Amino acid sequence: GGSALLDEQGALMGIGSLQVPDAYRGARSFPGNMFIPINRLKPIFETLKAGRRPDGAKPWIGITTHEARGRLIIASVQPGSPAESAGLRRGDVVRSVGGTEVDSLAELYSNLWKAGPSGTTITLGIDRGGERVDVAVRSGDRYKYLRLDSSL
Repeated sequence: GGSALLDEQGALMGIGSLQVPDAYRGARSFPGNMFIPINRLKPIFETLKAGRRPDGAKPWIGITTHEARGRLIIASVQPGSPAESAGLRRGDVVRSVGGTEVDSLAELYSNLWKAGPSGTTITLGIDRGGERVDVAVRSGDRYKYLRLDSSL
């Protein structure tokens, strides 16, 4: 993330946002970088420079999840994160967020962010070893977790 996408004349066209392991799905998959077009960033440029959303932090729980065969599998749990405190584990399969079934990363994050501001408790429906369990996770503010807030 964060790399510049330039056109032939050197003009900035986009900013790298997310590295993905499967940017191309042919005979072999290749890693790539998803870019946000610069025109989409212009309206929020001042907010980006400030480093904080004006409406407060979205809920963050500290998992990295991959889509595989229509399932959302937790690939990693950040140490010290709300997910770790709640007992989520690598290999858990996320089936629902707040009672709403999810089967894509877009649905996972959409429902996570709709749950309320940072600090909201969110129930995740998890498949673990063939058993369905509900796990309550009290979301946090990723900004504070990463210690980017200089006032802390």
